[in-house]
Amino acid sequence: MKIIPAIDLKDGKCVRLRQGKFDEVTVYYKNPEEAAIRWQKEGAEVLHVVDLDGAKKGCISNLSSIKKIREVFHGAIEVGG
Repeated sequence: MKIIPAIDLKDGKCVRLRQGKFDEVTVYYKNPEEAAIRWQKEGAEVLHVVDLDGAKKGCISNLSSIKKIREVFHGAIEVGG
């Protein structure tokens, strides 16, 4: 079994939505690349990155954050949203 950690992005931050509600947000990292570094240190080889704003708007909205994650994470990254 392979576990793939996920980073959800909203307004350029690493977040978790409460029951999928965009107005009930917990921010875990203001700089999502810190989350990517943490997962890399924990041994993650793949990250799943979700652009929540992009999913809602229908276009990429957190590209700069995704690029920053790419700069620090040396494994594979899959992006959705």
